[in-house]
Amino acid sequence: MALLSKATITGVVTKRQEQQSKFGDTRPRIEPGIHVLTLSSVTIETAKESGNPMIVIELSATKDKQPFKEFFVLSSKNEQGQVVPNENGLNKAVLFLVDGFGHEVPECNTEIDILNEFIKFKGKTFKGAVQVREKLFTTDKGVLKIDKTTPKLWYVGSIDKDLKIKPERLHLPLNTEDQKKWLEYQKYNPAPAPETEKKDNLPF
Repeated sequence: MALLSKATITGVVTKRQEQQSKFGDTRPRIEPGIHVLTLSSVTIETAKESGNPMIVIELSATKDKQPFKEFFVLSSKNEQGQVVPNENGLNKAVLFLVDGFGHEVPECNTEIDILNEFIKFKGKTFKGAVQVREKLFTTDKGVLKIDKTTPKLWYVGSIDKDLKIKPERLHLPLNTEDQKKWLEYQKYNPAPAPETEKKDNLPF
């Protein structure tokens, strides 16, 4: 009889998949610092709130860590309501491909053209500096809380490059918009006072 049977292995894997489906990915998140990352998936999606098209990439480090996503907004609307290239998102996209893979990015006429440039490196590895940032989220009970472990890709380099980091910049506080939301929430939802230890008057 096998010490670790095929049935046991299948059962363990199935149980974890069920847990991940029910509760989300239960693996720990990636820590801040320099990591070898894999470009594990590339898609083009539409932002829920703005409706802007964006390249969405999923990055993974090791099998025991959760993958995380980065977004490159391709176009947005100006004050006149006209659709224009999103300079910040496009710059980020170009630097990701150039710095991470040494890719000479050609002129791209459409969003699909840009997507295809990313797809060329699906499954490829590079080095990335990862920050963690504070981010607000709302629980299923409507309570606003701060998540202090949301990973964010800081900058990238080729797999053989020695990246340098400033440790004091690995942790990012809430952005200005979230800070305002958090202060407003605390104003109307003050934290409960800590319970004081009850004491009696007995001498023993």
